[in-house]
Amino acid sequence: MNIWVIARSTFGEAIRKRIGLYVVFSAVVFLILSQLFAQFSTGGVSSEIGGGSRVEITIIKSMAFFIIVLSGLVLSIFLSFDLVPSDVDNKTIYTILSKPVKRWHYVFGKFIGTCMALLMNIGFMGVALMVLVAIKSHQLEWPLLGGVLLLFMQFAVLTGLAILLSLVVTRNINVALCFAFYLTGTVSEFWQSIAATSDNPLIKLMVKAIHLVIPNFYNFSFTNTMVHLEKWREIPNAAADVGWAAVYGVLYLAVILLLAFTIFEKKEV
Repeated sequence: MNIWVIARSTFGEAIRKRIGLYVVFSAVVFLILSQLFAQFSTGGVSSEIGGGSRVEITIIKSMAFFIIVLSGLVLSIFLSFDLVPSDVDNKTIYTILSKPVKRWHYVFGKFIGTCMALLMNIGFMGVALMVLVAIKSHQLEWPLLGGVLLLFMQFAVLTGLAILLSLVVTRNINVALCFAFYLTGTVSEFWQSIAATSDNPLIKLMVKAIHLVIPNFYNFSFTNTMVHLEKWREIPNAAADVGWAAVYGVLYLAVILLLAFTIFEKKEV
């Protein structure tokens, strides 16, 4: 019960900050503009699917996923990096913890509330993408919904990481580390290729450490297959791959949150 109360309060705070509103409004505008850009880029290319060309639909989906990723990255970091420090600065945390509220309830409630706001914003952009594609192709491409949900999962992981870091580092360092971890985790396949081709045991050890500590955000990247659905259909166990990515995200989140619970339990506020 305490968790849900804190989650609702955090969700309301996220809405009142209006950063989500600004980001989502800008994203939807760019989504609509991507349709116009696609029409100008193709110059009336044929290969029609429904009402729009295959090339147009591909451009729309590519730009839309890029916009959703960029928006989700900004939202997940800037909605969560300041949650606990701002409560400490405003001294509202003392009022909350003076009540029969366990410290892990407080942290978990903050995480759930932020994820609710994140899901609402990313979901809205996902629906806008599906509507744009449906208008052009005259059919609903349901796999797009799975791609958007996986993007939400990766940004939920990043949200948990930002909350964890907010307990041990300053705000500016937290933001910088979150961006650095996201970029590093997104190109995890690159680090693995370096380890595979290198003969230096130290490099191999460093890459393994990076791969173990930093979330492998590449696991959630099905954007290319969502843009080109024929590639999705060619994957033998596509649903299983999505399922394993979701399991990885849940397990990593569990570890992050347990660390956050432990640190905050011992932290003096």
